[in-house]
Amino acid sequence: GLIPLFMRSNYRAMVIRPETCKACGKCVRHCPTACIRQADDLAVIDGERCIGCGQCSLQCPTNAISLLPDRRDVLVPMLRKADARIQVA
Repeated sequence: GLIPLFMRSNYRAMVIRPETCKACGKCVRHCPTACIRQADDLAVIDGERCIGCGQCSLQCPTNAISLLPDRRDVLVPMLRKADARIQVA
C-alpha cells in the first residue's frame, strides 16, 4: 500500500521536443511515480501524477523531456515499510 505524503513541487516534466523522442523507455523505467507511458513511439507524461523530480529529464538520452516551472502541491507515493524494496532491520 501507499502512505500519502504531500510536498511542494516547483516543476512539471513535459516532452518539449517530441521529434527527438526515440521511445527508448528510459524515462518510463526511472519515473518513481509511474506517470510516464509510451504511446505511438512517444513518451507521454501524466502531468497530474508528475512530482517534478527530474529523473525522466536526467535519463533522457535525446533531451526530449524538460522540467518546466510549475509551483504546486503534489502527492508523493511512499511505499509502506513492508512493501519497500529496501528493508531496514
